[in-house]
Amino acid sequence: MADVVSICNLALSYLGDAANVVSIDAPEKSTQAELCRRLYPMAVSALLDMHDWSFATKRKAVPELVDEEGFGWRKVFQLPADSLRVISVKEYRYQSVLRHPFAQVFPDHDPTQAEFEVKDGKIYSNVENAVVQYVSSNTDVSRFTPDFVVALAYFLAHQLVGARVKGKEGQTLAQALFKQFQVSLSIAKTKDASQEQKRIHFVPSWIKAR
Repeated sequence: MADVVSICNLALSYLGDAANVVSIDAPEKSTQAELCRRLYPMAVSALLDMHDWSFATKRKAVPELVDEEGFGWRKVFQLPADSLRVISVKEYRYQSVLRHPFAQVFPDHDPTQAEFEVKDGKIYSNVENAVVQYVSSNTDVSRFTPDFVVALAYFLAHQLVGARVKGKEGQTLAQALFKQFQVSLSIAKTKDASQEQKRIHFVPSWIKAR
């Protein structure tokens, strides 16, 4: 299982640098540790924003801000504090399976995706009760997949190279690292996307006919 220090050391190893960082939080007083302390959070945020990662995606019912002006939208909702990027806004409705007084109801698992707008920490939409799917910035490193870790290490190495390797050698290495990052990112995205199986909302023909 990867942690912040191991990811930073992996990135440094891609530079051919000494990969012996012990901590980026404590004052280790090494150039490598200080660079990783400054660049690692930005690298993680950037990479999380590049895809709807299954391990970083959350769903949450958000409260309505009743006193806020909608500016053309019917409703205004509070954006989750840990939201890095909103994927969708939906409203879950309940519907009857059968037209019968004793028929049970079930939640519609395939609700229509609503239009929305995000501004100033607020979500504007026309739904009555908003359920937001979003990429969370507060994702524990222990949940990162191995392929995401590799992509992140290459991306971090690309960010570090300018400070560690100078001149034409640094430029050449930066280009090589970015190409490796693109390849590893594509692999990570493909494998992550295969983790999701779309739910098919099936209604039998004999129910439709009633």
